[in-house]
Amino acid sequence: MEDYVADSFDAPTDFRVCEAARYLEEEKQCRILVRYRPSAGPRKDEHALIRELQLGGIRLLNDFVSYDYRTANMRQEKEYLRRFCDILFASA
Repeated sequence: MEDYVADSFDAPTDFRVCEAARYLEEEKQCRILVRYRPSAGPRKDEHALIRELQLGGIRLLNDFVSYDYRTANMRQEKEYLRRFCDILFASA
């Protein structure tokens, strides 16, 4: 979880999670809650959970296409992410 606290642009997943949480907390006044469940097969369990959520009609940040940190513009990526968050927020 510590990876998601530092919004390093050269780590796209970490950056997107951190920026999305910051935006939802600061701009949309959402409370951010993180649940952690120990697992013997974390990748398999994560994949199963994501699939179940998606099949249940829930849109996830995982659906948002990543970027290449070597060529992307940070300001533009933040704006795209905020727009995507607005879509997710409106559909909740």
